[in-house]
Amino acid sequence: MYKPQYLNIVRTTKSAYGNNIAYFKKTIVTHYGYKWGAPVKKENKSGRHFLGKIK
Repeated sequence: MYKPQYLNIVRTTKSAYGNNIAYFKKTIVTHYGYKWGAPVKKENKSGRHFLGKIK
């Protein structure tokens, strides 16, 4: 699974078993904030695809 370098997260997985078969699996994501600032998303203003959205 993709984990961006600027995120400080921990994934833990819990499973419920019955007769040695995993019936239910849940992944819990714990977010501990950012290691450093998240990158600023630049607006893509190139191409015809974006012409109607620029204002």
